Amino acid sequence: PNIYVFDYVELEKQHINFSLLPEGSVFINQPESLYSKHRGTIWAVAVTFILLSLSLFVSIVNISKRLKTERKLKRSKEVLTSLINASPESMYLIDEKANVLLANEMAANRLGLTVEEFVGSCFYELLPSLVANSREKEFEIAFSTKKTRVFYDERDGIQFEHHLYPIFGDEG
Repeated sequence: PNIYVFDYVELEKQHINFSLLPEGSVFINQPESLYSKHRGTIWAVAVTFILLSLSLFVSIVNISKRLKTERKLKRSKEVLTSLINASPESMYLIDEKANVLLANEMAANRLGLTVEEFVGSCFYELLPSLVANSREKEFEIAFSTKKTRVFYDERDGIQFEHHLYPIFGDEG
């Protein structure tokens, strides 16, 4: 079979239509197309763009879910705060080190504090030492047994009934 070889530059100069040439013709001096010249780079950029687009999409979905969860958590905290503030009794949540995590207004007022001052403080440090020592013993029993505890004490001729309800998370 014959192989026809043509000079691309001369064909262009002479304005010869490429479709008139025999099928399978070979061209010399033909400029490379942008794609064939930079094929690897073009594919790398395309794949990078697709991966970045997917990452952006996943991030947007993740952020949307997080924001939705944060709104639900905020609403849940508002409901919880409303519920504990509705009680005429002192209510507070402390951890095992007696750090106040949550409290109602009544509990804070009885100690002469605002809720903001009460939350974050060490409960035992806010009480007279005798009272703090007896409460600490009762709290330790409630935490160690993981059971509801009721105890009584008296101050200034007034009898107080206390209910402790230990709450434990997934880690115990």
